[in-house]
Amino acid sequence: MGSWEGRFKKEIAELYPEEWNLWVNQPEKLKVKGMESLAEVQKRAKSGLDRLVLQHRGEILVVVSHRAVLKPLIAACLNISPPYFWKIHLDTASYSLLSYKENRGYCLLQLNQTKHLREYTAEWV
Repeated sequence: MGSWEGRFKKEIAELYPEEWNLWVNQPEKLKVKGMESLAEVQKRAKSGLDRLVLQHRGEILVVVSHRAVLKPLIAACLNISPPYFWKIHLDTASYSLLSYKENRGYCLLQLNQTKHLREYTAEWV
């Protein structure tokens, strides 16, 4: 997240109002110097997952990351084209399940599971 890393949303909105507006409304179009675009994140994450799937055929894998990586990754796995970011909701500490078959590709089995959490708070922008 470049210069936004470690900052509160309110602070980002005040310091970068135009960029924050893009993030809230059209995040796939956001380009900030020193920050990966969602397209770059998506390409990097998908290529990494594809490599892991090939290296560990038939095994169960766990991929842990932030939602700003997982949402583009899920969209890439399911061939969801932009705008996708706000169409996929992931809560903090949730998990999602995908399966992979060589002849079919990726399949979403479960999304945004939070049953394992004692307390649950949905987070929205």
